[in-house]
Amino acid sequence: MFDAHKMIAEHGIDEARRLTKNKLEHTCINAAAAMLEAREAEPEPAWASMMVTSLPHRQPMEGDSPAINWRRQIGFFDESQIGFDEYHLESGHFDDGSPMGVPFGSKARLALIHLHTQVIRQGSLLLDVPQTRNAYLKALGVEGGGMTYKRVTDQGRRVSACTLTIVREDQTRLATPLVDVFIYDSGVFSPSKKDIDSLGLSRQIIVSQGFHDLILAEAIGLDRRALQIINDNSWAIDLYIWFAGTLPRLTIPLLITWKGLEFGSGVNYKRSRQTRSVFLNTLQLVKAIYPQARVDVVDEGFILYQSPPPL
Repeated sequence: MFDAHKMIAEHGIDEARRLTKNKLEHTCINAAAAMLEAREAEPEPAWASMMVTSLPHRQPMEGDSPAINWRRQIGFFDESQIGFDEYHLESGHFDDGSPMGVPFGSKARLALIHLHTQVIRQGSLLLDVPQTRNAYLKALGVEGGGMTYKRVTDQGRRVSACTLTIVREDQTRLATPLVDVFIYDSGVFSPSKKDIDSLGLSRQIIVSQGFHDLILAEAIGLDRRALQIINDNSWAIDLYIWFAGTLPRLTIPLLITWKGLEFGSGVNYKRSRQTRSVFLNTLQLVKAIYPQARVDVVDEGFILYQSPPPL
């Protein structure tokens, strides 16, 4: 498997770029080089939980219409048990009853990670939020103009208005909206108010108690600089979070078979080789931003080993 950090150590960055054989390898070299350069500065922690990886990668559909519900199983591994949590996401609805849609893709993940990070940093249900469009994009680690802002804010609204339910062994662990209200100079509004965009950016939001408690209980530390490198790749974001939340807690090696692979969501491949190809390509990129991650690919699947956290 291609190892960007090994290539750079052996040949230097410029020669490693020249020796790449395809676009993926070149992307991995650039990602590894960016991480090496970033480590000269102070680390920038960000926070997530496994619920971030429960989002679909693409807009889920019900027939010809956008889906208003989404379910995903995610494996958990600790010293006492191995099992699955089932995450149910329900679309929020505007106050006229029309659905907003389920949050999806990389921008929704970045918005959700931003909420996690602010809960940890500010230590409160009441969160201050960025006051300008540029500040919001910067907080999410995204660059771009009006269309990028439109996509980011659309996904942020979907995240804010959706309801999350987590089920383990047919028992509900949590059922909660993520955000209770937005606070503007002109008053307090729910995320479902349809004309809220005319008010501009809110000054504060209040997250739900259930969401707040979930973050505190299950927060996974990430390197924000790494997220900025993969901010347009929802598959890489998911695998990075999964590794960061799983590898540091392992006490013995863990074999995940290809058949048992629960990586990603929203794509039901008919052939196992397609699942394997997506995983292997994504693994190369994630290893470039998280070189401490110890993962071996074998015929049956892949083996995870105890590894240092990203930060």
